[in-house]
Amino acid sequence: MSADYAFGYEQVGGFQKAFEDCGGKIIQKIWPPLGTKDFGPFIPTIKADADGVFSLMVGPMALQFPKQLRASGYKKPIIGGGTSYDEFALPFMGDEVVGDVSSLQYSAALTTPKNEAFVKAYRAKYGKVPSYFSESNYTTAQLIDETIKKLNSKFAGAEQFVKTMATLTVDVPRGLVSFDDMRNPIQNIYIKKVEKKKMFGNDKDELWNTVIKTYPNVSQFWIYSKDKFLAQPVYSRDYPPCQYCE
Repeated sequence: MSADYAFGYEQVGGFQKAFEDCGGKIIQKIWPPLGTKDFGPFIPTIKADADGVFSLMVGPMALQFPKQLRASGYKKPIIGGGTSYDEFALPFMGDEVVGDVSSLQYSAALTTPKNEAFVKAYRAKYGKVPSYFSESNYTTAQLIDETIKKLNSKFAGAEQFVKTMATLTVDVPRGLVSFDDMRNPIQNIYIKKVEKKKMFGNDKDELWNTVIKTYPNVSQFWIYSKDKFLAQPVYSRDYPPCQYCE
């Protein structure tokens, strides 16, 4: 069940491809409109024989969907794309999301010295835990800063600036980040489980995305052939086709 727009199609498409390549079966796709707050019309349509739900929610959808799904009595696993459980949304969620699993290139619960320092400094300044959005912008600023240094503070034009940036490998709160030949990031992808606990010296129990598995140095094509991947259609509502849907 995913927000009905391009980002949702990309996330669901990528999940479906990898899941079915591992032997799983997607038996249903449900597309609530972007911005949906009442999932009442959609939840009853979830097939009873599904083993779990994959969700991709954004904004207020991320808060309401797990709350309403659990309130309906649904007890099977819920997994999701990273924005479904990002630290931007976690403080507004309750125990209904404990145990839910998601994936993303960042988690504020990464137990590395660099991330711990980042989380503590961010919290001291802004009074909250950094989210994927926070870390992404911080990393972008670091990339710009490192590029300027490498160019000796001389601007040689946009193309040269980007070309120089593409050669960098930076050590940021999420881990090492470099670029492939298409200027897309190569980075760790973290499988995360929502847990309620204390972290980084804070004595209050909070919801955190505990990292339970790390896939290191993942490119945009991951284990797939670049040529074959680029030859397939763009992910959409209809691709990959739902071959096990009835």
